[in-house]
Amino acid sequence: MLRVKIAVALSLFLTLSSSAGHAQQKEPMRIGWVGGRTGGLAETCNPVREGISNYFDRVNSQGGIGGKKIEFISRDDEGKPDLAINQAQQLVLNEKVFAFVGTCGTPTSTALRDYLREMKILQFGPISQNDSLGNPETAGRTSFRVLPSDRNLARNAVTYLEKELGIPSNDIAVLTPAHDTPPARALQGMLLSRGSTFHGLLEIGWDGSKLPTALEAIRQQRPRAVIATSVPPTLAKAIDSAGSSGNSVWIFPGLPVGPLTRIHSITVTPVPSTAASLPGVQEFRGLTKSDTSAALMGWITAKVFVEGLRRAMPDVTVERTVKGLESLKEFDTGVIGKLTYSENDHQGRTGGYATESRDGKIVVRDKQLADACCRDCKPKCEDKCCDDKCRE
Repeated sequence: MLRVKIAVALSLFLTLSSSAGHAQQKEPMRIGWVGGRTGGLAETCNPVREGISNYFDRVNSQGGIGGKKIEFISRDDEGKPDLAINQAQQLVLNEKVFAFVGTCGTPTSTALRDYLREMKILQFGPISQNDSLGNPETAGRTSFRVLPSDRNLARNAVTYLEKELGIPSNDIAVLTPAHDTPPARALQGMLLSRGSTFHGLLEIGWDGSKLPTALEAIRQQRPRAVIATSVPPTLAKAIDSAGSSGNSVWIFPGLPVGPLTRIHSITVTPVPSTAASLPGVQEFRGLTKSDTSAALMGWITAKVFVEGLRRAMPDVTVERTVKGLESLKEFDTGVIGKLTYSENDHQGRTGGYATESRDGKIVVRDKQLADACCRDCKPKCEDKCCDDKCRE
C-alpha cells in the first residue's frame, strides 16, 4: 500500500511539474508601445501601431516564436513626453513588458530613452528624428534604430541633388518650419562644412504663416533647388498650389507628401512606396488592410525585431535579444534592403528612397539611396556627414 501511495504521489508531482513547465513555456512575450494615438502625431502614429500589430498577428497565426505568442500592448501618450513616461512605467511595472517597439514621436521617444535604459528595457525602432537612439554610447545597448531619421533623409536629399541632377550644394535653399529642427541644423552644418555659400534657411513657421514671404525670397534668389525639410503634407500642397517659385527643384525629406502637379518635386522617404514591387512590400499589401507608408514603417520595424527574438530563443531575455539583434549581418528585410547591427552600431538604415515627379508624372520611383552616414566614423567620412564624430 505504501508503494502505491508513493507511486501515486510521484506521478502527481511529475504531472504538476510538467504542467507548470508547459505553462511557463507558453507564457506570452509582452511587447509595449506608446505613441500619439490622439493629438498632432495621430496621423502618423496610428498607422505605425497598426503595422506593428499586423505583423505580430501574422507571427502569432503561424504559432508564434518557438511556441510562444506575442502579446502587444499599446498606450496613447497624446504626443506628450511626461505622459509617455507615465504610460511606459505602467506597462513595465504592471504588464511586465520587456521591450518597446516602434514608439512614435521624437520628443516622446527621446524622453523614454533614459527611463528604459535605467530599467534595462529594450527600445527598438523608435519612429524618431533622434539619431542618438541608435548610438549605444549615448542611448545604451538596449536602444536600436531601424529606419533613417529625417536628418539623414535630408542628407540623402543633398546627395541626390548633386549626383543625380548635378545641382551643387551652393545653389540650394532650405525651407523649414523652424531654424532649430534637427534636419535643418544638420543641413546647415553639412552645407557649410563644404564651404558652400548656400541660400540659407527660410523659416515658414509650423502653421505656414511665413510661407508667402519665403516663396517671394525664393523667386528673388532663384536657387536651383529647395529642400523643404520637416514640412507637413498640407504645406507641401500649398507650395505646389502657389506654383510660382521659378524653376527650382523641390525636394521633401520625410513621409510622402502626396501627388504634386505644378512643381518639379522629389520625395525622400524612409521606406519605399506601398506600390513597390519588392517582395516584402507585396507581403505587406497581402496581409494588411492599410496601404500607408507609416504602416509599412511599423511592419518592417516589427519584422526586424521578430528576427532578433528568433535568434534569442529558447530563453528570450533582454540580454539575449540584444545579442540576437547584434548578430544580424546583411539581414535581408525584403523592404529596406539589407541591415546590419553590431555591438557598436545600432543605427540601422540611414539611406531612404527617392521618387521624382515632373509635370505631375513620376519619372523616378523608389530609387534606393546609399546610407547617408559613415558607419564607423573613420577619420575621413563621405560627405562629412557624421557631425562631431567624423571630420576630416
